[in-house]
Amino acid sequence: MTTVAFTPLRSDDPPQVGAYRLTGQLGSGGMGIVYLARTRAGTPVALKLIRPEYATDPMFRARFGREVAVGRRVQGVCIARFLDADPDAERPYLVTEYVDGPGLDEVVTDRGPFRGPQLQALAAGLADGLVSLHGAGVVHRDLKPSNVLLARDAPKIIDFGIAHAADAVSMTRTGHVVGSAGWMSPEQALGDRVTGAGDVFAWASTLAFAATGRPPFGEGQPTAVIYRIVHHEPDLDGVPAALLPVLRAAFAKDPAARPAPSELLATVAGDDGADASGEITGVLDVAWLPVAPVAVAAAAAAHAALAQPLPISTVDQPPPRPAAGNGSRNTMVAAAVLALLLGVGVAWGLSRGVGDAEDATPTTSGSTSVPESPASTSTSTSSSTSTSSSTSTSTSTTTTLPPDADTAWAEVEGGLSDDTASTGPFDGPDGQVALTATGTEVTVWSWDGTEWSEVSALGLLTPIVGPGALDTTRLTGLASDDVLVRLEDDRASVISLPDIAGRIVEFAVPYSDTTVFEVDGASDDDGRIIGGLDDVDFLITWRYDPGIETFDVELVDGEPLDSRNGSGDGGDGDG
Repeated sequence: MTTVAFTPLRSDDPPQVGAYRLTGQLGSGGMGIVYLARTRAGTPVALKLIRPEYATDPMFRARFGREVAVGRRVQGVCIARFLDADPDAERPYLVTEYVDGPGLDEVVTDRGPFRGPQLQALAAGLADGLVSLHGAGVVHRDLKPSNVLLARDAPKIIDFGIAHAADAVSMTRTGHVVGSAGWMSPEQALGDRVTGAGDVFAWASTLAFAATGRPPFGEGQPTAVIYRIVHHEPDLDGVPAALLPVLRAAFAKDPAARPAPSELLATVAGDDGADASGEITGVLDVAWLPVAPVAVAAAAAAHAALAQPLPISTVDQPPPRPAAGNGSRNTMVAAAVLALLLGVGVAWGLSRGVGDAEDATPTTSGSTSVPESPASTSTSTSSSTSTSSSTSTSTSTTTTLPPDADTAWAEVEGGLSDDTASTGPFDGPDGQVALTATGTEVTVWSWDGTEWSEVSALGLLTPIVGPGALDTTRLTGLASDDVLVRLEDDRASVISLPDIAGRIVEFAVPYSDTTVFEVDGASDDDGRIIGGLDDVDFLITWRYDPGIETFDVELVDGEPLDSRNGSGDGGDGDG
């Protein structure tokens, strides 16, 4: 069975980077080491720490800073979310969403090719990921099976370590090849300028591998593989007939002849309309479920590592005792079902809480655990011997009722740092929720009737102003309240909760086809947002449009947009 590999921290690994406590190594690459880490609130994240030899290179720092700016633009269901970065640290680092799941390459190697609805969901998910990337002006340049993780809810594209904004032409030099030999496009292999069409070619290569279990241009010496990519047609023997036409189109040697990611998504999602992006969640809900148990099983090692951080030591120690589970009920149920199907027992610690009192290695808690049943009864017996050899034994029985959401939330807030903002509990799309924010990271919490658990994390472009940064309000007209996030430099963002994960709502920019999700000097007024954008000298009034799930421009300086005859300059507003 596929498992997620973790290695202990070595003696030369830092125990903490910035605000993040490191738990173990997830992997390493040419530019840095990727660690499994935790935020102050206990949220697991993936932290990429740049190697010292690059950290002292001014050109690399400049490039890394550009990559950070690029990463902040990207949001999508099938993208590992950007959360935080510090390009100016002694050793720069980048923090992204931690994805619980194995790599596509591992699953195909261990379990065989994908078929039927699973393959369709994978194709649609990766196409949707490219729509998100290219919509933010990002070209991945290294899409391949090992850069696709199979999470429980969707396939996730990771590792934008060599991705750059599509408009950063200066970063692309003729004759300079960046990427992995077996998964390049012909133009990339030749050292020519790479555009989003190169990602489409890599999408086809990745899907062909998933459908057949082998690279479409074979294996061997990199020079031989590159030659076949440039001069030969791919080996598509074994690819389902329904997928062949779109793969052949994506494998066109001429970049201009390849379909756009939105066309790929419309084709593989079975939607002939102009916009298939809205259908990706439905496709994944129906077709990704058979894949989910694989990701759940592979995540066991991750949860165990989170429950008990690996010690920095070469001395043999007893294995740590698993912590009591307080994680997702759905995850536990799925794992139990998988165990029954396999005829084996599956057990791991889902908790990030404190271990047993006698455990040799204490851990810290990022959530508040309360009893699972309506009332729990505990009996304790203590024995002590005095110097006069007299012995006393006492037995007591106590009954504890579970706290309500507000009481339990007060305990959660008591464990947060002083600079953390909190909404407090409020009614969400499916029960009570709460949001916290520190720096550029927003965490969504959910109350299940007995405890508060972290369910998702969102990344902002600009840090929050401080503990009073979060206000609940009514802006989108959805079932639950929205959250207005006040940021530094008189900026603001809006978070809506169409589902428990939450999302940052974008704002349309006048006279431009780009969007932003931060606004200068925003204030809310009767369901509207009034504010401005960088480099413009007029006020803009936005109102939420449920059809496009975006704040659309209603008024500019108090006048309807079309009455201004296109005057003014919208700017990009995402500074």
